[in-house]
Amino acid sequence: MSKEQEFNEEIEEEIIEVYEEDDAISQIKKYGTIVVVVLVVVAIAVFSYNYMSEQADAENAEASKYLARVVPLMAQGDFEKALNGDVNIVIDNKPLIGFKDIASTYAGSDVGSVASFYAGKALLMQGKFDEAKSYFEKATSNESNEVKVGAYNGLAACQEEAGQFKEASGNYEAASNLVEQLEMKSKYLYFSGLTAEKAGDASKAKSMYEKVIKMNSENAYSEFGGLSSAGLERVGTKIDG
Repeated sequence: MSKEQEFNEEIEEEIIEVYEEDDAISQIKKYGTIVVVVLVVVAIAVFSYNYMSEQADAENAEASKYLARVVPLMAQGDFEKALNGDVNIVIDNKPLIGFKDIASTYAGSDVGSVASFYAGKALLMQGKFDEAKSYFEKATSNESNEVKVGAYNGLAACQEEAGQFKEASGNYEAASNLVEQLEMKSKYLYFSGLTAEKAGDASKAKSMYEKVIKMNSENAYSEFGGLSSAGLERVGTKIDG
């Protein structure tokens, strides 16, 4: 089984099931940060579908209809068709339009920014990181924290690929500020520390790692707490006090 096939199976499973932290740890060790980030980002799929169905105004309702038709292509791994649509698929006398057209046509709406998120994700999966980054940036304007978290993670993943570790660290930190669940917050703070470390910013890396460790002071089994302790050793520091 190729890595791409393996990853697509993980995506499909994530859409169906609840994301499990233990799996995230194994993926970190196996593939590195960027793949884990994308896997986490995929969790937005379930939310987005529910979110779209709740929009009341006509523009969002129309955009939601188009978006719901193309979202399943992501689970199938058909990223090109998901991005650009398919004139050979006609629904209600209209050809299937992709994420790019939805994001452009409905720019400024909440569903338009959800489409931007999906466009960024599909482009990232194709290795088109620069283009993906612009779509993730647009998605950060969405009013929903869940969409913003996905967008900041996708943006950070693209920046990591480009070697922009300082910027990636800032976006992981931004994602951490939008979540309350301990393990999720620990994960994003750890990624922020890790990319700060790669950027040569030992001070920020130390700060992020210490936050994770202190947050998990009563959780001896926290994987990210352990990873952060190892990070502190790498940057040659220890927790003050």
